[in-house]
Amino acid sequence: MSTATKTAGQWYSQACEVTNMAYVCEVPATVAGKTTCKTTYKTHSDSTCTHNYNGYCYLPSHEMKLSTNLSNYASAQAFCQASGANLASIHSKPEIDFIRAIYRNTGIQQIFLGAQGSKWVDGSKWDYDYTDPLATVKDSCLAMEFYPYTPNNGMWTQTNCGNAFSFLCKKKIGSKTSQEQEPIHEILDASNCNTTLFMAPGVITSFGYPTKKPAATFCTWKLVTLGPYRVGVYFTDFSTADPVYIYDENGFQINGPSGNQSPFYTLAYSNIVTITHDSKNDAKNGFHGFSATVLPH
Repeated sequence: MSTATKTAGQWYSQACEVTNMAYVCEVPATVAGKTTCKTTYKTHSDSTCTHNYNGYCYLPSHEMKLSTNLSNYASAQAFCQASGANLASIHSKPEIDFIRAIYRNTGIQQIFLGAQGSKWVDGSKWDYDYTDPLATVKDSCLAMEFYPYTPNNGMWTQTNCGNAFSFLCKKKIGSKTSQEQEPIHEILDASNCNTTLFMAPGVITSFGYPTKKPAATFCTWKLVTLGPYRVGVYFTDFSTADPVYIYDENGFQINGPSGNQSPFYTLAYSNIVTITHDSKNDAKNGFHGFSATVLPH
């Protein structure tokens, strides 16, 4: 956004990778110890809350006065409830980034989240999913991983409820006085082939997937995520005769896999990716197409 001359206040595009500019950060309205006015959110002060985000207080076990920071799922939830909280539920990528910041430089690599299956223990809706699409472990509880220098830092994996991990409690310190009901959108085409823009997170597939005889169709997917993030494409099933071409925002090819492949991922350089695939040779050569989970990274 321009801040000077006649164009002050107007927006314009620049190359994210090569342009250095001043910036401004936006944080949720709720701040520990203060009450925010002129908003649809009524917030309550809590000067004792160290980690406050969007109306909730976050209590990591390594900062609590416990005999041990590690616990199994049942004991962790009991500790949280004793503090008027529950094991944490997560509902957005910015919330994930906030939690990652809590655990930065702590050496902690896994924490329990408040979910069993696809249900949050606090009763909130399962409206955001950051499960690692390439994870192979299947179990009853959910953990968040903080392995350094890995692309899946902050992703969720299933784990045994009896494992001993650090954990994160979350309790509400604000309440909404008014809330609009979000409309329900019916998805008519699960492949998202030839749509305009596809905003992560979500799933794309080849046209007609998972049929054994996919129709001959040329598809283009334009994948985007919010500006601060990179697009991660996690192929959970892959079987194509011809390449699936993956391009960056400038049209340069960054990958072009084909054939039958085990699950893999491609991490883009920026927040825009274009994928193309022609399935004309898939069915006649015994290939069934692909499915990919698209996530902000």
